[in-house]
Amino acid sequence: MSDLELVAQSAGAVCSACSVPAVVQWQRRTTDGTVPVFGCGRHAVSIDLAARVHAASCPAPDEALLPACGCTPEPVPETDLMALAQAPVFTWPT
Repeated sequence: MSDLELVAQSAGAVCSACSVPAVVQWQRRTTDGTVPVFGCGRHAVSIDLAARVHAASCPAPDEALLPACGCTPEPVPETDLMALAQAPVFTWPT
């Protein structure tokens, strides 16, 4: 099991498509706000797409579309982009 899978498993997050421990999470818009969607390594969207809020009708994680998602996600707010640019880079201990 990879380090990412161990972290995800300890957090209890599982893939929305197959229930394997998740390695990526993104948000899907609902009428009441947003809900988390999780993907394992096999069902993961790209890192760029994971950073954005997706349409309620987004089919991800659909294997036929990956690493794309099948919708046009909302743009990332400019303030979030600045925070990401200044965030420290995480590296796994060796």
